Amino acid sequence: MAKSTSSRKEKKKGKKVVIVNDNGKDVIEEENGKEIRTTRDFGCGLDVHNLFIEVNVLVKNNLSVYEYRKSFDTDWISVNKAKEWVFDTIRNNSNPPVNPENNFHYTLESTATYHCVILTAWGGHPSIVNPYLARSGTKKTDKLDARGLSLADLTGVWEPSYIPSIDVIELRMLVDERKQFLSKATQIGNHINNLLLKLGINLGREGSVTKSNSIRSMIEAMFQDEAPESDDSNEENKTSSEGSNHYPPLPSIPESVVLFNQV
Repeated sequence: MAKSTSSRKEKKKGKKVVIVNDNGKDVIEEENGKEIRTTRDFGCGLDVHNLFIEVNVLVKNNLSVYEYRKSFDTDWISVNKAKEWVFDTIRNNSNPPVNPENNFHYTLESTATYHCVILTAWGGHPSIVNPYLARSGTKKTDKLDARGLSLADLTGVWEPSYIPSIDVIELRMLVDERKQFLSKATQIGNHINNLLLKLGINLGREGSVTKSNSIRSMIEAMFQDEAPESDDSNEENKTSSEGSNHYPPLPSIPESVVLFNQV
């Protein structure tokens, strides 16, 4: 009984060589000299903390790569000195010579707002990386983290991040502050309504404590032991469910609540 022999054919797809079997399926692929990534002239990585930063610089000297590292404080003067040290290290130890000011790049982890001081003082083209993506092993120290970030910067693993201008940052801060104050106003209004409900006073059904001027004036009048001014022109200030044209008489406020409001 003759054995069947399978023939293999080769076909090219650009620089790829693909081996095809009898069924017409690609089984083996070979790359012929495809460029994956080029290394940069230097690498700089920073492990940023509240009180200090660990700076790691990788410098090329012919076919070798040399590592330099140093710790700095996080005050404004020290952060600028750290940048000067990085520039001097690259200039004095690179072969062939490199001027980092032409294309200054570095990689650091995103650390809430601690890294914003570095971005403001250093400028350049930073790559801000999620700490979970920047992990390079199970063993984690400040020096190892800075070395891993510097190596990633040397090989250009992470693309430069978008750094907004000061005007954009200020606008974002204002929008965020407005959202936070609106959220706090809602929380305070709910808290006031809950306190009044415990005393048998249900003003929340008439409207928002923080958004309705009439409800606000009623609460202030209750604490001042006065009758609130009525606004007949505002239809929202009238209650039709109980058949009355205005709010019902205000209940008396316990003395403890009045004293609490005066603290």
